[in-house]
Amino acid sequence: TQQILIIPNWRIHDFKFDSYCACYSCCGKSPSNPGYGKTAMGTRATEGRTIAMDKRFAFGTKVYIEGLGIRTVEDRGGAIHGNRIDVYCDSHSDCFAAKYNTTAKVYIINE
Repeated sequence: TQQILIIPNWRIHDFKFDSYCACYSCCGKSPSNPGYGKTAMGTRATEGRTIAMDKRFAFGTKVYIEGLGIRTVEDRGGAIHGNRIDVYCDSHSDCFAAKYNTTAKVYIINE
């Protein structure tokens, strides 16, 4: 079990978050596309790690999302502006899970 120590000076915000996967419907790329499954940062998108956030958050920024854990900003998205996050999932069917389509407190760990 991962334990998280909430540091008093972490910035805390309420964020709306959704989810996405590497499929054509979510990202517009087919498996034959060389960029399929790659993030804007150039990493391989990975469930449990990759999120897309507004460009005011640098690539590599770590955040703690209540109910999900620590994630890393590795991607951007056309609809990701302000206090919105897209959480990466391995499969399109997982994107519809309630835990990925809600609002939660997000702690900015580092920028």
